[in-house]
Formats: sequence, C-alpha cells, structure tokens
Amino acid sequence: MIARIALMAVALAAAAVLAADLRTARDLDAAVADAKPTPAAVRVAARQLGEIAAGTSDPAPLLRSAQLQLAVQDYRGALATALAAARREPENAQAWLLVGFAARGARDARAAAAEARRHIAQLVARP
Repeated sequence: MIARIALMAVALAAAAVLAADLRTARDLDAAVADAKPTPAAVRVAARQLGEIAAGTSDPAPLLRSAQLQLAVQDYRGALATALAAARREPENAQAWLLVGFAARGARDARAAAAEARRHIAQLVARP
C-alpha cells in the first residue's frame, strides 16, 4: 500500500514537471510565431522570450531569441543572449555556436568568439 502511494506521488510530481515544460514550450512557440523578420518585432519577441527564460532553467528561450536576433542582424543583442544561454548550460553546443556566429557578426567580440571556439572544441573532443 505504501509503495503504491509513493509511486503515485512520484507520478504526480513527474506530471507536474512535464506540464511546466509543456507550458514553457507553448509560450516559446507563441512568442516566436508572432515575430516577423523586422527588428521591432524581434525586439518584442526577445522581450517575451526573456520573460519566459526568467521562469525556467531551460536555455531554449534564450537560444530562440538569439536566433531571431541573428536573423535581423542584431549581432550585439544575439551575442549577449547567446552568452546568457551558454552560461546557463555550458555544455550546450548550440549555444556556443550561436555565440560564435554573433561574435563574428559583431566584429569586435574576439574574446567571445575565442571562448566559443574553445568550448565547441572541448565538446567535440568528448567521446
């Protein structure tokens, strides 16, 4: 009987975590769906994605925001956002690739570009 109650508690906790992840994914999709490829619309979407990112440890909202910022050539904004994602999850290769792309576009961000190359090389070298 106790084992069943414990199993039910674990199942309910897992369902709550999955529901929170689903809500984050829906919020993410809604913010990106509204973004048109214009700087003003991307700023709005980036603000929404920043709010979503504040409520989760998942770097996905930051990664999406950096991608949108790169699409409108906001390299400095993309660099800051991608660095935030990479700092949040240092083993995320996508985050470091975005840091590299944004740093290259920003042109004066050699330190960030070097850091991105170093992290990507470490991630690729792992078995």
